[in-house]
Amino acid sequence: AKKAPAKKAARKAPAAASKSSPSAKVSGRRRRLSAAQVEAWSMLAGKTVVRAVAAAVSYDHMRTVAIETGETGWRADVLPLSVDGLAVLALVSINRQRRDGLAPAGWALVALGLAIAASLAANVAAAEPTWACRPVAAGAPGALFLSGPIDKPPGGFGFHTRRRPGAFQPPDNP
Repeated sequence: AKKAPAKKAARKAPAAASKSSPSAKVSGRRRRLSAAQVEAWSMLAGKTVVRAVAAAVSYDHMRTVAIETGETGWRADVLPLSVDGLAVLALVSINRQRRDGLAPAGWALVALGLAIAASLAANVAAAEPTWACRPVAAGAPGALFLSGPIDKPPGGFGFHTRRRPGAFQPPDNP
């Protein structure tokens, strides 16, 4: 009786390799990422880092302002979440409406504007009162809110007219 060589069995590729992972294996070899995939992964990584840092700095600035204005305990801790949470909800709503081919709802635009204004004001108010520190403090919410549409085509927030039924629609991703 012949025995199967142990080396052949050890060379088999793992069965559960994910196709979306940058290190996915195909036929026992590493699959090379296309330039578009590298760009997409880089954009995702960059956005994640920018958003995490900006959100942490913005949260700390807004919490500082809440404490300085008399809020204490858990209220000072959650107040920044309500401001940035409102902005996130507005952006999700605007993006969903844009994806559905609609102009964004007026209330979503108002909510986004108010959240950005409140976040900017709190971040600037928490900064040292010098002309050099104030613009730096405004950078955190600016980076947080601009990291979303940075890779979108013109009209990234959906500022366009309603699509008419039957009108020519260019493909989203050719």
